[in-house]
Amino acid sequence: MNFFYYTVFKLQEMIEGSYKNSIKKSDRDQYRQYTPRMLWGNPCKFFPTTPLSVYQSPELFEKLHLDTLFFIFYYQPGTYQQHLAAKELKKKSWKYHKKYTTWLLPDFNTIKILNEQVEHGTYVSFDYVSSRIN
Repeated sequence: MNFFYYTVFKLQEMIEGSYKNSIKKSDRDQYRQYTPRMLWGNPCKFFPTTPLSVYQSPELFEKLHLDTLFFIFYYQPGTYQQHLAAKELKKKSWKYHKKYTTWLLPDFNTIKILNEQVEHGTYVSFDYVSSRIN
């Protein structure tokens, strides 16, 4: 009987702890600040230490090739550039599938929309491991 109360108490303590650290709505709008992967002193005074402002321009992302947008999306996680790449891919009719963590492009000739959440048809997918569109 004593073990049961101890277990219930610990379980309640863990639930309260996880609730305190749960994700809030404001957390999804925050972007990580750029941090270089290799930290050491800058040998040249004229060499830039922060990304150029042009890389934060949506106009630049409109001109980028699909391969570049996919590269930015998968290899710059949590950055503003990833957000801009995803936004541009969505403009080009690509859809991100959260369960399979991949981008899909519907073949609009074969798509049947059953409701807002369900579509049936043929899709083209992007495989980020092989960097190919299948």
